[in-house]
Amino acid sequence: MPSYRDQIEVQISRKKNLVSKLEADITALERTLRILETEQEKEPVLFKPSGIRQVIESIVKSEPVEKTPPSIPNACEEVLKQAGKPLNMQQIIPLIRALGCSAAVPSVRGTLYGLVKQKKRFKLARPGVFALIGWTLIDDNPFDEGPEPEEDHLYEEEPI
Repeated sequence: MPSYRDQIEVQISRKKNLVSKLEADITALERTLRILETEQEKEPVLFKPSGIRQVIESIVKSEPVEKTPPSIPNACEEVLKQAGKPLNMQQIIPLIRALGCSAAVPSVRGTLYGLVKQKKRFKLARPGVFALIGWTLIDDNPFDEGPEPEEDHLYEEEPI
């Protein structure tokens, strides 16, 4: 069993290590503070928004920020909304690329079919043709058997 003196020396050693770590932390914080102070001197604050109106005005007046490209589902949904009709993959790909989505065709196809399978956001209008899930398509009505026949053709009289 270590003596009382040995135990105290171990504790002193631990505390010294702790002090040196704290000194290093303090030095780093002081350095960060100096950096922040010099940055504040370089770039004065133009305004301090006090309400939502000021924040909105500052956003409207600010320079446009580079937009991040939309996700595959968001881009496809936007394209279908703009088209207003179901589209196939060959129609969707160039349109989502125009929106900034640069995903590969297999990724887009896999994403759309996955969401169709989960019944989220998209459905198939027919094989390979995608529609928004909220749209009503002719094929959606199980009782729809096509156009009604004209009455003239319902009963044909046989010649006598």
